Amino acid sequence: YLIAFEDYIAGSPGWQVLISGPPLFVTSSLAGSELAIYPTRSDLRGLQSDLVSADLPADLRLVDSLNVCDPIDELGHAYHWSSVLGARSLFAALKLDSYQGAVRGSGTVLADGGRVIMGFEEMSVATPIEGSDLWIVVRTNSGPLARVRHPEGDRRMELAIAESTTRFTTPHGRTDWFRSTLTPGWNELVFRIPSRLLDRPATRLRIDGRYASYAYWIFQSEGKTGS
Repeated sequence: YLIAFEDYIAGSPGWQVLISGPPLFVTSSLAGSELAIYPTRSDLRGLQSDLVSADLPADLRLVDSLNVCDPIDELGHAYHWSSVLGARSLFAALKLDSYQGAVRGSGTVLADGGRVIMGFEEMSVATPIEGSDLWIVVRTNSGPLARVRHPEGDRRMELAIAESTTRFTTPHGRTDWFRSTLTPGWNELVFRIPSRLLDRPATRLRIDGRYASYAYWIFQSEGKTGS
């Protein structure tokens, strides 16, 4: 079930797609917008937690993950972000879309909350295996939504990001810029960070660029094929 104000749901296309019907209960004692309980779609529940299309070496082991916009998960990773377009900060929004094209899982539909980043993200990620490179998978989108705050209320805008641009920095150095051409819909990008840039058992990671992030999966190899 989803509990929210009626005006909030009515003004949010993202949340509307998660609702399977009219509200089951609506308050009648509040001034202005009433609080309502909505049934939600069970077919989308939990799908955002799993990788869909990424192609990874078989010897990699998942050592960490971050669900962007999950406050508990973000707190556990000391997550911080900054995203500004012009004079406006960009805030998180929910996106419903599908994987498209000739990729594994093509046609899979899922809803996920994330951020358009015109700036940077920072997080602490587990890097427990000495001498092993870090493989990072990020779920992104070529047409992400962002919330922009105005005096009269939040507005949602869709941005076009045909090319994702990112650079990774740790206390030991930084990578070159990665430029990835995106297909329509959901994309899962794979990046490899050299072991010489990592600490143990965790590494503070900063990601600069122009991109959208919805979830991160962190892998290392037991084979210690680092550089």
